[in-house]
Amino acid sequence: MQTRTRKIFMAFVGAYLVYMGVQLVNSAVKGNPQNKILFIICGVVFALFGAATVIFNIKEYIKAGKEEQEALDEVEDDSNSGQDDDDSGQNDGAGEQEEDKDSEEGK
Repeated sequence: MQTRTRKIFMAFVGAYLVYMGVQLVNSAVKGNPQNKILFIICGVVFALFGAATVIFNIKEYIKAGKEEQEALDEVEDDSNSGQDDDDSGQNDGAGEQEEDKDSEEGK
């Protein structure tokens, strides 16, 4: 998998953990389990870990997108500067031809 695709997938996994944590807390509050406090604590931990996973992976996704765009811009700039070098080389050759004509006329 590519890096950006992996980050999106991990963000969805984090969102699922948030969902599971919230559902665990809701079922503990609505029902009357023996370890109600434990279920609530586990649900909150799931939700917090899931939220942190979502936030981290979205930030990394954006960062990877910016790096990819900068790399594309750099390649584009390199290709444009290569064309400028070719143009300047052609102009230099034309200038030398003109100098040769001037020197021949002077003889």
